[in-house]
Amino acid sequence: MRAAAAFVVAALASSLSLVPRRASADCETLRPTDPGGYFSDDFAAYEPTFVDSASGRLRVHYATSGPSAPPPTTTPPNQAPDFVVLAAEIGDEALAVYDDLGFLPIRSDAGPGACPSNGGDGRVDLYLVSFGAGDGQSVVEECAGGAASACSGYVLCEVDPAGYPSDEIALRTIVPHELFHLIQASYSGDMPSWFQEGTAQWAADRVHPALTDLEHFVPAYVEQARRSIDNPPGGAAGAFLYGTAVWPVFLDESFGLISVRGILEGLGQGMSVWEATDASLAAFGSSSADAFSRFAVALAGAGERFGTGGFIDGGKYEALPAEAVALGPGTLVSDVLSGFAIRTFEIGEAPIPHQLSLGAPPDRVAAYLLPLEAGLARVDSAVMLPATVSGPALVVVAGTSPSKQDAPFAVTASEAPPGEPDPATSTSSGAGGGTAQQDEPEEAGCSTGRSRTDGDGAWLVVVVASLMWRRKK
Repeated sequence: MRAAAAFVVAALASSLSLVPRRASADCETLRPTDPGGYFSDDFAAYEPTFVDSASGRLRVHYATSGPSAPPPTTTPPNQAPDFVVLAAEIGDEALAVYDDLGFLPIRSDAGPGACPSNGGDGRVDLYLVSFGAGDGQSVVEECAGGAASACSGYVLCEVDPAGYPSDEIALRTIVPHELFHLIQASYSGDMPSWFQEGTAQWAADRVHPALTDLEHFVPAYVEQARRSIDNPPGGAAGAFLYGTAVWPVFLDESFGLISVRGILEGLGQGMSVWEATDASLAAFGSSSADAFSRFAVALAGAGERFGTGGFIDGGKYEALPAEAVALGPGTLVSDVLSGFAIRTFEIGEAPIPHQLSLGAPPDRVAAYLLPLEAGLARVDSAVMLPATVSGPALVVVAGTSPSKQDAPFAVTASEAPPGEPDPATSTSSGAGGGTAQQDEPEEAGCSTGRSRTDGDGAWLVVVVASLMWRRKK
């Protein structure tokens, strides 16, 4: 389910995007074009018709009168309302981009076991309807072998979207997002809502990177990052789900989009999302635990702290909130984490260097020291604790396991031995990421490489950068 930015919380109070209306070909729930079907009260009785997109892959259904009718404005040579034609064009554009990115095509709704009401043929069906609240939804109909297998379905889009500067921006925001949900269903009809929404936001941003919808929702996740990314809050959780898009953005920029695609493939094989993540990242010498802790560092260095390394567009994202702690001998902070959660602490100046250490279950918690210079983060100079600090810095503590049992942690400080190097001066900066030259590459900082790669071959350079992130063994 998509909702316009202006009213996201109200619109998404009780909705999810990928709605498994049936786990197999049980066709009791009909489409908007069928009497008694989904949204049919404002659709089926009002002379519905359709327009096929130029590629022939997409069919846009609309009512010619009634509450779900689009604005009647028609510009030659269009034979249908301009809004309908624009929806078809934008849908075609999104499908072409997803093809280029190597994703599975949307599963046909005209294959074996398909429901009789399938829009007339095997094209992807998009229905323009009046939601009242919210502005998009995808619906799973028939699955090859149960909800966890490949599924077909259709999408719905608000016919009169509010809260956007124009209809074009509205459709460019809604349609690619919803179509990607059907691509997800082509891998598996059963995946966590946060991963559904986060990757759909990321994919839509891949289609139209100039739009700011992804950045708009990041604060909803960042401000609650003390809870595990896979444990969204109850109630009006939609904005949090969308905000998790920064996770696939990080994977894409660090390892290439092949890493995100690999997670979808793993889900299609029946893996859990974190099992699939580990399987996908293994090809890069990484894992969900390793990548998530470095993701936390990149997010801590975003927003007003955006300096060197980290996200390509880190200045556009909200940074993780940080709690101030005084640097001195003893325990700086002691608390617990659950799952893939994040805590960030800010340290000011100190008269002498201190050695920081982490006490925590090694399979549950990791911590990095992230130097600050003039208030800006040097993500590419971040180092894992233990580390020495003498100036302003952040300590980023991240969960590294999906386990929801509390994992206690403590960050302690002691006076550093004379001559102990400070990571702010001893670690070479890549000045924008990539493959910064270091004496000990295995301790290099947390840069995503600030490059976005496509396809199966273009990630070779990223492998070099990703290896620079590996923990010191």
